[in-house]
Amino acid sequence: MLLLYWFLNFKMKNIIFITLLFFQLSQAQQFVLDSDKSFITYSGSHPLHDWEGTSNDVKGIFIFQDETPSRIAISIPVNSFNSKNSSRDAHSLEILDAINFPKVTFYSDKISLKENSVSYKGKLSLHGASIDFSTKSEIIFDKSVVVLKGNFKVNPSDFGIKLPSFMLVKMKDELSLKYNLHFRIN
Repeated sequence: MLLLYWFLNFKMKNIIFITLLFFQLSQAQQFVLDSDKSFITYSGSHPLHDWEGTSNDVKGIFIFQDETPSRIAISIPVNSFNSKNSSRDAHSLEILDAINFPKVTFYSDKISLKENSVSYKGKLSLHGASIDFSTKSEIIFDKSVVVLKGNFKVNPSDFGIKLPSFMLVKMKDELSLKYNLHFRIN
């Protein structure tokens, strides 16, 4: 009798747990990044020239809990950035040690939404280093699509990246990034 009581009690606890877990997950909406419509572009500068490179190979997920943004994760292969100069791109891969650190990632679970703007506090990772990072985006809701547009700046030296030089002059320790990310409901 005691064994039967324990078995039923154990089974009931599991059923309650699974029901609560299912209810919580059913409240979450997942939006998956549409790589065909999304891009991230970086701009770099040197006293003799400026350049930019773009990646359309952006992956990500944006999760809403009760119609409020709760988590976002973005990943970009370092080798997907194209500056339209294959020598520069190859040298960038060497400097970024893309074989050992093949991705740039951002993750945040501290998100606040105010009208048409969303703010994030999270971790930005590049070249094997992660930094605390905050930024804002314009957010556009359109039926089953969420679009994030914005820009920000980062310093390569914050990630332990040795700045390349040209004619004995190093590049500026600042990269400007702009993005347009289209998420569709999963």
